[in-house]
Amino acid sequence: MNKRFDAYDRRADALERRVGDIETMLADRPLYIAQHVGLISKVNELETARVRVDAMAGTMRWILCGGLATVVATIGGFLKAFHAI
Repeated sequence: MNKRFDAYDRRADALERRVGDIETMLADRPLYIAQHVGLISKVNELETARVRVDAMAGTMRWILCGGLATVVATIGGFLKAFHAI
């Protein structure tokens, strides 16, 4: 009979512990929500910065390709112009 009461007592303790854990989690929930909202805003800022950097990298790529094409065309023009000399 004592074993049965011990089992009941352990189950009751386990249930009380679980209820206490849930109450603690629910009490901390506003803190977690604020942290989650802050994390989402930081992620959005990072995504915006990444888009900006990607756009700048694409622009720089076009500028560098245009500069390289200009240099090649200039060298080709000089070679063609001075080839007859």
